[in-house]
Amino acid sequence: MAETIVVTGAAGFIGSNLVAALNQRGQDDLLLVDSLGTTQKWQTLLGLRFADLISPAQLLERLQEPDFAHGIAAIVHLGACSATTETDADF
Repeated sequence: MAETIVVTGAAGFIGSNLVAALNQRGQDDLLLVDSLGTTQKWQTLLGLRFADLISPAQLLERLQEPDFAHGIAAIVHLGACSATTETDADF
């Protein structure tokens, strides 16, 4: 059984390229995490292979489950706010 790699920010430029590179190496047991909203950001995931796509809130819920971490090989955290005008430092 392959171990899952969790990729946050998966629909962003770097995240989607990481997923493509993992796919090229034969890895498709990937749990992608991102907020797609109403943008066309989902198009960066077209043609990529992955097990599931969930929201950041869903990831936080799953992390509370006792057995969730079993089978997770790595979490690659690339999720971020790319707005250069964001004034809320806590965001």
